[in-house]
Amino acid sequence: ARLTEAIQTSRNDYAIWHVASSLGRIGSGNQSAIAALADKVQVSDNEYTRWQAAYSLGKIDPGNPIALATLVQLIQTSKNEYVLWQAASSLGKLDPNNPQAIPSLVKLIKTSTNESIRQLSAYSLGQIGSSNPTAIHALVVLILTSNNDSTRRKACVSLGKIARDNEIAGSALRLLIQTCENECTRWRAAYSLGRIDPGNEHAIAALVQLIQTAETKSIRQLATCSLGRIANGNETAITALIELIQTSEEPSIRWLAAGSLWQTSNGNETAITTFIELIHPSQEESTRQLAAYSLEKILQDEQFPLVISTVKNYLAERVGEP
Repeated sequence: ARLTEAIQTSRNDYAIWHVASSLGRIGSGNQSAIAALADKVQVSDNEYTRWQAAYSLGKIDPGNPIALATLVQLIQTSKNEYVLWQAASSLGKLDPNNPQAIPSLVKLIKTSTNESIRQLSAYSLGQIGSSNPTAIHALVVLILTSNNDSTRRKACVSLGKIARDNEIAGSALRLLIQTCENECTRWRAAYSLGRIDPGNEHAIAALVQLIQTAETKSIRQLATCSLGRIANGNETAITALIELIQTSEEPSIRWLAAGSLWQTSNGNETAITTFIELIHPSQEESTRQLAAYSLEKILQDEQFPLVISTVKNYLAERVGEP
């Protein structure tokens, strides 16, 4: 009741914006909140306030015609690109089939000279443009034409979400992997390629190369983690992860490699042998714990006897038993 009263009586647009946002989170089905937001949408002269009130109204009263009409009107009349982006993105969330939402975001990507607006619009397409050919095409063009690595990464992220099995998107991501010098962008392109085409050899090869050659530790960590998500059962990935576990001097990398290995190699005998060897008493305690946890994840029922026998021998060796 206090929030509803505040939005009705306050003359501070900043305060109204925050109250409207709060009502959008907690006011579902509340008729007083719906009426207050609908009134504010129609009487406010501030575009940001009208956008927030309309979006909150649409969230607590799905399909509300005043909310949807206000967002469409803002798209058609506002000269402020941030308002345009917010209105188009919100409209796409509230009314996924609205014909103005995605084209409005695509237009911002094409025409805006503000890189932040282009990035935000690319991000929003990843939220509302699932399998939409117009959205996918705009993101592909952005990847191929932008000179800004941050913008290209945003487009990669969105393609990874909405372009499953899309050959054009896959080709654009492969080209970016081959031509881009920025390690972070190459990682993002490879991971997104693996998301839209799980098991893609180009994506896996790019991630393995980054693991082996990236200058930045964080990129090696990201590439290692990503293999576990896109390379299930892939021998190239399994081999690279085993080598990483055996040779890396960085504990965090070894832990991430182990985590990715058990995600990609359920029942794989080579991976099991690797983890068994790491249980040996000569290894550090943290390494043995890592190996034991990983074995638990990948063992098949029929493989337990061999592992139990081997571990028993290692434990006997540790305590000096014959």
